Amino acid sequence: RFYPGIDISYRPTEKMKLFASWNMALRMPTFTDLYYSGTNIEGNSNLKPEKTNDIALGAKYRTTALELQAETFYSHKSDMIDWVVYEDETYDNEGNSIPQKEWIYRSGNFKLDNYGVELNAAVMPRELLGEHSPLRRIAVSYAYISENIAHERPVALSKYAQEYLKHKVVVQADGTIWRNLNISLAWRWQEREGAGNAPYALLDGKLSWDTAAWSAYVDCTNILDKTYYDYSIVRQ
Repeated sequence: RFYPGIDISYRPTEKMKLFASWNMALRMPTFTDLYYSGTNIEGNSNLKPEKTNDIALGAKYRTTALELQAETFYSHKSDMIDWVVYEDETYDNEGNSIPQKEWIYRSGNFKLDNYGVELNAAVMPRELLGEHSPLRRIAVSYAYISENIAHERPVALSKYAQEYLKHKVVVQADGTIWRNLNISLAWRWQEREGAGNAPYALLDGKLSWDTAAWSAYVDCTNILDKTYYDYSIVRQ
């Protein structure tokens, strides 16, 4: 099969760039997807390969002290692979509910359409205020995704497809504290779809001593010691 891709960019001015892309792709199911069998997990040897058709449009504006970028995208995916619990397998032949710990995740194909936007902005204060500015770079980014999912059979639980990241905001700042002592901070807020996925915010940082010959640094994640859950059940 033939899976082409086209990428185009155009510069109307030195500071601005417009770009667009269209790509098709294929992913074969893994051995696990096809044949794995374990506790509450069952593969499906009849799975079809995943196929995607993606379109993106965007614009970028850049000067020595400012960067702006906006991008929108749409993706049509067919025969996507996910591990799901089918609704008709959550109760027995007599209509009685089966305990959730006995539910079986099965690999299956489904259709998916998603679209979204990404917005990015960055300012370089030193380019405006000179080398005496303690801040080198301040950046803000936002991403939004929405999905439409279609399964052939009604689904009670999904391992991946229904747990997508809908909103994400990141604020970053890089600067100098004293001489060669530099600091970088990143605040991240995100909201994931799916039952039990509460929004949360995290603060990460990096402290480094940088010279022309060597660099030493300390990284710290989740500085504020926030308790949160990844995919609603994995405590962090």
